[in-house]
Amino acid sequence: MFNNTKTLKIVDFPVSFDISKIDTLHCVYTHSVEYAEGVKIMYVGNCLLKFVMNANDARLNRAWREHIGSLDNVTLTIIAVCEHSYEAFAEMTRISTLHRPYCNVHGEREKTRGSIRCVQDDKVFSNASKAARFYGISQSALSNHLNGRVGYKSVHKLTFVRE
Repeated sequence: MFNNTKTLKIVDFPVSFDISKIDTLHCVYTHSVEYAEGVKIMYVGNCLLKFVMNANDARLNRAWREHIGSLDNVTLTIIAVCEHSYEAFAEMTRISTLHRPYCNVHGEREKTRGSIRCVQDDKVFSNASKAARFYGISQSALSNHLNGRVGYKSVHKLTFVRE
């Protein structure tokens, strides 16, 4: 079969890890943008490896949403893969200090992750804590469900989405 969509991008950096640990491995990554003066690292983040394409942590950053979120072409580079979140945080801090990415330096991190909607009854809550209280469910179970953790496809037969 012939690929005529021209969307294929060859990644020239190998990242190797134990695929059976993808649910628990953390990664450090960058979002870069190509400008007339060259490629510039705009954001450095860390998250669970399985969520790296979602950019959940980056979306909480106001500068990222304003300068990166609406772009058509952003380069994602995985810098490191590790087993512990504190290792990822330390490496992210090192890379941020070295490159001073615009979004990390100028972006304000939102205090909440935004509103939550129950799919079954369409009720919207300003945060996950209020939704959990309303339905009488555990905040940690709701958090695990919203973050896509294994075994949490629903919570007490309810499903929720971030708005």
